[in-house]
Amino acid sequence: MKCRYENEIYSNADNGYCVYQYVTEEWVPEGARNQFHKRKETVFAAVGYYLPDGKLLEYDLMGNWVKGKHGLQLFVEFYEEVIPDTEEGICQYLSSGTIKGIGPKTAEAIVDKFGSKTFDVFDKEPEKLRLVRGITDKKLSVILESYQAEHSRRELAMFLAPFKLGSRKIAKIQETYGERALEVVKEETYSLCELKGFSFPEVDQIARANQGEPDDPLRIRGCLWYVMELGMKAGNLYEEKETFIRKAYAYLNEGFHEKVVNSQQICAAANQLAVKKELIVDGKAVYKKAVYEQEKETAEALAKLLIRKPDETDIRPLIQEAEEELGIWLSKCQREAVVMAFRYRFSIITGGPGTGKTTVEKVILYVHEQLHDGTVLLMAPTGKASRRMAESTGCEDAGTMHSMLGLQNDDDSYELIMEPLECELLISDEFSMVDMRLGHNFFCRIDEATRLILVGDVNQLPSVGPGNVFRELIESGIIPTTVLNVVFRQGENSQIAYNADLMQKNRTDFQEGTDFFMVPANTEAEARTLIRKIYAEEVKQNGVENVQILTPMRKGQGVSVNGMNEELHEMMNPAVRGRLEMKAAGRTFRAGDKVIQIRNKDGISNGDTGFINAVYLDGDGVEVAQIAFGSRTVDSENVSVDLEDIDDLGVDSGQFGIFDLDFYRNDSQFADDFVPENDFARGEAGGKFYGACCDLTLSDKHGGVLKGGGVVSSGYGDGCYDGCLYLQEDEIVGAFVSFIED
Repeated sequence: MKCRYENEIYSNADNGYCVYQYVTEEWVPEGARNQFHKRKETVFAAVGYYLPDGKLLEYDLMGNWVKGKHGLQLFVEFYEEVIPDTEEGICQYLSSGTIKGIGPKTAEAIVDKFGSKTFDVFDKEPEKLRLVRGITDKKLSVILESYQAEHSRRELAMFLAPFKLGSRKIAKIQETYGERALEVVKEETYSLCELKGFSFPEVDQIARANQGEPDDPLRIRGCLWYVMELGMKAGNLYEEKETFIRKAYAYLNEGFHEKVVNSQQICAAANQLAVKKELIVDGKAVYKKAVYEQEKETAEALAKLLIRKPDETDIRPLIQEAEEELGIWLSKCQREAVVMAFRYRFSIITGGPGTGKTTVEKVILYVHEQLHDGTVLLMAPTGKASRRMAESTGCEDAGTMHSMLGLQNDDDSYELIMEPLECELLISDEFSMVDMRLGHNFFCRIDEATRLILVGDVNQLPSVGPGNVFRELIESGIIPTTVLNVVFRQGENSQIAYNADLMQKNRTDFQEGTDFFMVPANTEAEARTLIRKIYAEEVKQNGVENVQILTPMRKGQGVSVNGMNEELHEMMNPAVRGRLEMKAAGRTFRAGDKVIQIRNKDGISNGDTGFINAVYLDGDGVEVAQIAFGSRTVDSENVSVDLEDIDDLGVDSGQFGIFDLDFYRNDSQFADDFVPENDFARGEAGGKFYGACCDLTLSDKHGGVLKGGGVVSSGYGDGCYDGCLYLQEDEIVGAFVSFIED
């Protein structure tokens, strides 16, 4: 259907999904027509991924009419730009900005010169464009390079249309391979596996449709990398050899009537990668080279910290002095934590909420000042945690690990700076959030003379990246560790810390008080109504900056981050006629909105909260938000800001994880040469699933097992629970678990 872009209804920058309105003169089903537009042309809604939104161009959308909430919508599977053949259309096309170096005036001059033959000149006699006034040799080079790239992009997009990759990935292929993009996709398809964001299954789909050989070494190699990436996404630094080969075997033979790749071929491909040092095999573990080096160098750095001799100085009198000066009293385990911190140069303090970790930090700082009065560094993984650390200890110099280590962005690649951090005492809080990459940079920067203390809660805020560094350090048993296990009330009649401790013990006999109470709701709709009411009351009483909603669900329209944020946004800060708004990441932002930075980027830390002071138009007429993060004010056009509304903030999902049960299955039927004696189909029911459950529930690190591969990793206990997984494009995006039988 030939049409023109009209306006945006919804878009999500994270996954490219969008709902746009288009205008067409062609036939549209009655149920799809927008009845509010009274004109000759028909306005309709189209849904899909990375749909075109150029105002001056015409598009040919192809897809199927589907029934949505608001009537019929065209679900677009493929689109292409319509190359015009009239002088007016050609001029509009050239003026659209699609081709670099051509603006409206240059476009008009080109069409005046060549008329309807303009594209023939571009294709066959491009040097004639030099005859147009204003087009120099340099400008002509820019124009032709852009035109040829656009031509190549259209061909590539048409070839890849059936595979629904989306325009972002197509652009990445074009950017990586240039004029060879289509040739690479057709003849070297599995090279795409090396591009970030391209999974083996989607590349394999393209290759198989293009009659690619199923035992192509590049296919096997691509699958091996895919298995490694899946493991890292699950938080693992390595794969066990047998599991590694078994997973690759399952993926490579999936969808074929007979086996097309055997385990010997997979082992041969893995060995080649090992010979080239792209994969590192250490005993039964298989690593990506970069990850192996990170872990190895981190272990070496830790060993240097641990070989230092203990300090026998008796600090008990100073602890007593600190208690008197600070007006506090330490429990036995808190006192042991302070003693441990000064006996050893490297120690760990761990405990749940309300167990007095911050109090211990204050005493350590006091004792250190009396003994040494040397340089102190306090740091935490997020801006919010570092500010809380500064406020609670009175040390204003606390900062984020990223800023103190010189890492501006989470996704930056970096050369390790070997210069050690200059300090005599370093305390790093919330260390459970540190992954292997950050931990590697951190530990390699610690001077041997520095007294290092790590603080955190192993049951809270796990790392986002691969590597559960804090837990592994504690479970190694070789690092002096103090566990704070006495819960102190946070204030008079406060029940928060007490009830948090009960939750970790899987108990529900909570004690209610002024700061903790349960509000019953029979349905999700009733819960939403109650949340809106309570939130409005609390904001009125305490101010929006002091009220926060937490929910374990991120997606969906129920009591979720996305669902509640949109609703609360319209309730607390609705649109006002004449007031500018800014759209970003599929959301609408207004002056007065409370926002959170969700990644470390450009000096703004993950977890930093702020408010939008104003939305204004810049010189190009583009909406820009002025955002205040504390005393720092930035414009969204001058800094890469990743924002989310935070009326409703998602609780970290670490207490519930989805795991590939193939990874955990310890099947003795697989011999050392990895030749399977039977098919090991992913998700197969029966004995193998039962075996996987047994493997997990025999471990005291995991709890119940969800049918289909979900594991509750907090608490203990055997057994299977009913539930279901929510899939989007074959990826698990959510899960429902029923722990109570009705």
